Amino acid sequence: MIISEKIFMIMREQKMSMRELGRRTGITASTISDWNTKKMNPGADKLLVISKALGVSVEELLEDTDTFQKKTVEEIDVEKTKDEEILAQYHSFTTGQKRHLLEYMKRLGEEYAEEK
Repeated sequence: MIISEKIFMIMREQKMSMRELGRRTGITASTISDWNTKKMNPGADKLLVISKALGVSVEELLEDTDTFQKKTVEEIDVEKTKDEEILAQYHSFTTGQKRHLLEYMKRLGEEYAEEK
């Protein structure tokens, strides 16, 4: 799986449009569309801003597909996951992963507040 495919997979999971990714990153929708239609990868200079907008690390965008797919949100049954398990998983994260998670949670809360 190429990097752009991972980006679009994450966008689908988060129900994020190309327009929204463009708004969050400052990258034009036509450029984002080109990644999809032409199977092109974004430039290295864009990966940091994309990772922040998606709430994932650059490493997650670059790591091999099998490792990445094991971490997809679809595999997590939130209703059956105990608070203790969530906290244990959080504590196993690196400092960078914790920061990305907290940033993502903040943005998610802001999005839901805007919808109300």
